Amino acid sequence: YAYVGGDSLWVFNVTDPTNPIPEPTLSHAAFDVFEHDGLLYATGGQDVEVFSLSQPDKPVLVGTIPSFARKIDVNAGVAYLASGSLGFVTADVSNPASTVVLAGRPLGGELERVWAFRDVVLAQEEPGWSYRGIHVFDASDPANLVETKFLQGEYAADAALVGSHLFLVSRTPLSPDLPGLRVYQLSEAGPPPLIAGDPTVGSSIEVVDNHIFVLNGEDLSIFEFTDSSINLLATHSIPGAEEFAVDAGLAFVVAGAQGLLVLDVNDPVNLREVGRFDDVFYAWDVEVDGRFAFVADEKVLSGLFLPGVRQIDAADPSNLVEVDSARIGTIRHKGMSTDGQILGVAQAPSDLLVFLADDLGLVGGQDDGYKVGAYTVQDVAVTNGHIFVAYEEAGLHVLRVDSKPVGIDVAAPRPSRPSLHSLDPPYPHPFQRHVTISWTLGRSGWVSLKIVDVLGREVTTSGRQLMAPGRHSYTWAPRGTASGHYFIILEVDGKRVSQTLIRRK
Repeated sequence: YAYVGGDSLWVFNVTDPTNPIPEPTLSHAAFDVFEHDGLLYATGGQDVEVFSLSQPDKPVLVGTIPSFARKIDVNAGVAYLASGSLGFVTADVSNPASTVVLAGRPLGGELERVWAFRDVVLAQEEPGWSYRGIHVFDASDPANLVETKFLQGEYAADAALVGSHLFLVSRTPLSPDLPGLRVYQLSEAGPPPLIAGDPTVGSSIEVVDNHIFVLNGEDLSIFEFTDSSINLLATHSIPGAEEFAVDAGLAFVVAGAQGLLVLDVNDPVNLREVGRFDDVFYAWDVEVDGRFAFVADEKVLSGLFLPGVRQIDAADPSNLVEVDSARIGTIRHKGMSTDGQILGVAQAPSDLLVFLADDLGLVGGQDDGYKVGAYTVQDVAVTNGHIFVAYEEAGLHVLRVDSKPVGIDVAAPRPSRPSLHSLDPPYPHPFQRHVTISWTLGRSGWVSLKIVDVLGREVTTSGRQLMAPGRHSYTWAPRGTASGHYFIILEVDGKRVSQTLIRRK
């Protein structure tokens, strides 16, 4: 028998090598497979899975090695794993049902998010990996980052840092001891203590003076933080809210088809709208520094939906004026950051775009390192003239405007692992009576699929469900729905992928 890794674990009867006969497959994705002493080791997903080959045509799962791995070798009861960002890991597999990791530590790869706060940078690993957590770096010398702390097991949707207080918010509580909103004290020696918490969950957080702002769906909650306590002051509903930023007593909220809203938040209990910029098709993200707000949006040009960045002069919030813009192709927006001089934009699947903040002329291109296609860009943060980039496969990079990477010595690019989740083009498309939407999950997760119209109104949804890895589909047969453009939005564990959908009658 031969065993082949891929989207599934394939088993072939090769008694006649000229005519391999497939046996039933196992729904276990694998980067690598290795057979040793009657056991089959398959690397893929979160852990290495160990199968008994007592019946060679029907492998049976008998244990796991609690570590991600790309390649594996086994000898004399010890497994040797090439574990990507986790480095070189060894495990005792003498008892397959109870393996023990002997050595290994995270090296900052497989990163998903990065936040930069002056002299402190946070780098977050993807959820689900064996060494999930948030790395804290001293970035006072960007050419020589020093990891000062590691928050084992942490995972946040967003983060903010004020003084030595680190504020984290997640979309769901991580555990009974880790509520949705959490505050750590970073100045303490050793592991940072958790000094305050609140059940509120959310996707975005901003902290200004002693006020904490948390966006959860369309609800903006404002808290007062004093020493080690968090007190809710008010919660305000903002229809269509996607993201926000707070600067100088004003909250800049992007609200989908409503565009950019500016709210006076000096009185947290009584918010007041003081400005609006609604010349957008759909706004996704916002960054503010000084007098300018940068809005990531989509715009319809000649029938095409093109993402881009709008630069808005907000010196007078009651009279928001667009001073520049850049259309950046048909690539999905993932993140954006500015320090007032440089604007960094992360685009799916693998582009990092860098602009001068006072003139949206593209600084970088494929040849100078600012539009990077060699790695999967997950997030970007900008501070003190330096760009901190989270690459999924290659860890944390630091860039200067002269295009030369500094700060971290990263090995040659490793082959990218397959995309964790993917959304297929709808079929048929354009459609009339019905359309089927299919997607593939690389691992189990909470999934919701919805279709919204051009105003951001939901027209149908699959509901939120826990789904297993593999291929899934949803068929929509609308009744009483107008022809025109719609958006498919697939959300998996809080991460969204979108596509355009056209109905013709």
